[in-house]
Amino acid sequence: MKVMTRAVCRAIPLLLAGCIGGANIPHSLPSTAASEKVGRWRLPPASGRFDSVRYLTQRKTDSSRVDQGPGFVGTWDVANGVRVTVMGADAWKWIDSLAFARETFAPTWERLDLGTRKILLEYRGRVVRRTVQAGDSAAVASETEFPEPVLAFNQVEMIVRSVPLQVGYTVVLPLYSEIEGAVESDTITVESGPRKVDSRILWRVRFADPVIVAYYTVDGISHSVVSYESTSRATGARMWRLPWSM
Repeated sequence: MKVMTRAVCRAIPLLLAGCIGGANIPHSLPSTAASEKVGRWRLPPASGRFDSVRYLTQRKTDSSRVDQGPGFVGTWDVANGVRVTVMGADAWKWIDSLAFARETFAPTWERLDLGTRKILLEYRGRVVRRTVQAGDSAAVASETEFPEPVLAFNQVEMIVRSVPLQVGYTVVLPLYSEIEGAVESDTITVESGPRKVDSRILWRVRFADPVIVAYYTVDGISHSVVSYESTSRATGARMWRLPWSM
């Protein structure tokens, strides 16, 4: 799969040079004020590999789904109690690298590569320093302090995989939008389960924010995401992320 190989080759230097060598990850990691929220979360083991996925989209007015091609996701444990997650999609030309404390889920550093636009974020509890580089323009840096420590929006999937799989479990999170540079309160809810499909025990977890409503199908044993689907509140457009084999 040549397209995926190119994407992986772009991600590996970013992971090694950006996150481990050049991120200046602190030894003393910030804790989140939402400790009562994360106390019941259990972070699944790092995969230590890239998992291949595929994306499908469908407009509200269309009856058929369009295959948007391959994507990937992977996690690695590195020094100082930090885990790095890398995910991306060739169709949208983006790669996200994120470092965070495994015990508290508090993000420390993130780089989002959108092709012609790159966003570098340094998280220090309630303070986020943001640097945006667009094309050949000079980088623009800003620093914002929020009322409470934030989590990164791109941590949603790892949180979905970590919450207790109990129907009715709900948590409201202060998620920092890497794109918008703002914080919103979003909700994760374990909606249904367990449901046996072939040899798997599956759970359905709902995520909701002002823009989308999304559903994750989570394996009850490995806590891996089997599939993902989202619907735009504004347009009704839908997107699916499925294992490459499906």
